[in-house]
Amino acid sequence: MSRDLIVKDNRLITSKYHLTLTQIKFISFLSSHINRDDKELFTYTFQINEVLKILDIQRTNYKVLRVSLRQLMTKYITSPV
Repeated sequence: MSRDLIVKDNRLITSKYHLTLTQIKFISFLSSHINRDDKELFTYTFQINEVLKILDIQRTNYKVLRVSLRQLMTKYITSPV
């Protein structure tokens, strides 16, 4: 991965969330593709092999990734008031 530094807002760091390690790694992976100067939302496309490699998941365990990401779509990350 060419972008090793990910800067997180303190609100994200201190927010309450219950995520698996795979889900946290996936959010970090996605975050690493966002440009700090971006003013708009973009759609990013990734090859599944790249995602599996970054998350250290064997291709034979693709189902694990699919289940984990489906669960992630139902999660909320909230910031303390």
